[in-house]
Order: sequence, then structure tokens, then C-alpha cells
Amino acid sequence: MAFRLKWSDQALNDLLNIKSYITSQFGDRIWLKFLVKLSRYLILVSNKPDSFQLAPDNIEIRKCTVSNRCAIYFKVEKDEVRIITLFDLRQDPEKHKKILEE
Repeated sequence: MAFRLKWSDQALNDLLNIKSYITSQFGDRIWLKFLVKLSRYLILVSNKPDSFQLAPDNIEIRKCTVSNRCAIYFKVEKDEVRIITLFDLRQDPEKHKKILEE
């Protein structure tokens, strides 16, 4: 059974920021490649959310590493998976902790 994906406002904002960065630095072709890769991982998260590792310091949140620069943080809630954030792994880890605590 696939879980329905529900995006938080934070995650949607993160996606827009990632799109803006990738398209301005590398162009639309690279953005589309990233989007295809992200979509594949979202399908995996939807189908088997429990197969991903737990986030450090929070046993309710799981982490799916999309690339060496981006990870999806999500939480399983009844019949849906809530995407909390798409986190740029190059950012300050303290910012990461604050987002996950909200």
C-alpha cells in the first residue's frame, strides 16, 4: 500500500528555493534531472517509508538522502507521509535541528 504524500509549507518553499538555485546556476536541463531523481525517491518513500533511517535526535522523523547535497525529512502519520523539509546538506546543522523541532 502506497502512502499519500503531504507536503509541508516548509518543504514546498525548500523545493522552490532548490529549483531557483539549480536553474540559475546550471540551467533547466539539470533541474529536470534533479526532479526525476527526486520523484523516484518520493515514490520509494511513499511505498516503503519504514525502510529509511531515523533522523538523529528524533525517532519520529526519517531521512531519505536524494543526493550528496539534498535529503528528504519526513514523518509517517496514519495513512500519509508528511514531507517536512527538503534539506540542503551543506547548510548549518543547527538550522536543520530547528526545522525538525517545529
